[in-house]
Amino acid sequence: MRRLALVLLLTGLFLILTAPVKGAVPPRPEQPRPDIFPSGTASIPNLQVLNPVTVNAKLWRGAAYRLVTEPGCSTGTIPADLHGVEAELRKVDFTFYRDDTNFNFTIHITCGSAHIALCGAINIFCLPYGFPYNPDVAISDILSTYQPETRVSILLHENTGHAIGTFNEQYCAGPNDPVLGCTALFSAPPNWRDFMSTGEQSRHGFEDIELERWDRVMYTAYPAPFNRCNLNEATPCVGFGYDPRYGYGVWFCGVDARANVVSLATDDGVQGDGYWLASKVDAQLDQGRNGCDGWTVQPPPAGVLRCWYVLENSKLSYPAYAPWTLSGCLQG
Repeated sequence: MRRLALVLLLTGLFLILTAPVKGAVPPRPEQPRPDIFPSGTASIPNLQVLNPVTVNAKLWRGAAYRLVTEPGCSTGTIPADLHGVEAELRKVDFTFYRDDTNFNFTIHITCGSAHIALCGAINIFCLPYGFPYNPDVAISDILSTYQPETRVSILLHENTGHAIGTFNEQYCAGPNDPVLGCTALFSAPPNWRDFMSTGEQSRHGFEDIELERWDRVMYTAYPAPFNRCNLNEATPCVGFGYDPRYGYGVWFCGVDARANVVSLATDDGVQGDGYWLASKVDAQLDQGRNGCDGWTVQPPPAGVLRCWYVLENSKLSYPAYAPWTLSGCLQG
């Protein structure tokens, strides 16, 4: 009986991870390749189910990375650029953060002959450690010499696209590539704007094409796992609003019994970095478990868009990579 239960559990998990998202927009006719790397075998539809980071990401909407600078290499701007990736991933309700102790995959900053041995002489990044089973990334420290927008888009391509989503390449494979207009290896297909491609049309963050792909093969980003709600609703949710007695506020209702901390952060929408504002722990959560609780928050200065996010979590049994939930935004 236990073996049957395990088989049913694994079958259900496989179906969850391979089933397309209902109602998602199909790939545009001009998209060069399938969304995900094919597996080459009939029994496995694509490589997503073999990538442990993708499996975790689709279930928990989050991933932690470790950043390692190899000896003799320069860290440069890469830590700051990864904050830009973190900010972009908030657009799809995904929590991406650095944790050098408890992590899902490692980003290695490499250089010189060691990097060439891993990725070849012309690639500044690759996944050379056993992808898709091990999606650790090697990135050349030369990246820090590029323009800021280019740096973030390349990190989105390699970390968000390949390591997290197992997304396929959307650039040309060479002059004999059947994609119309391809002239050389790594050249960009004409009129295709996508950070999974190359060239000028890839130098950006999440836009329509990337958001559509995320909805198709990862999950529908919104609504978030905890719905936004009005005060005094019984279902687990968060909300944002204005009360003339107290001003603007963020609230949460129906906290999971396993959670022992609920935290509040904000994102001004300018630098892209999150700012941890406050937390309620243990007994402070009783009101939020039985009804609703929250914080008053300050409106942003003129011309600034500020968003607030709520996270419920536990250091023990609750998923370590639970996502931040968008509560609401206010334009100053």
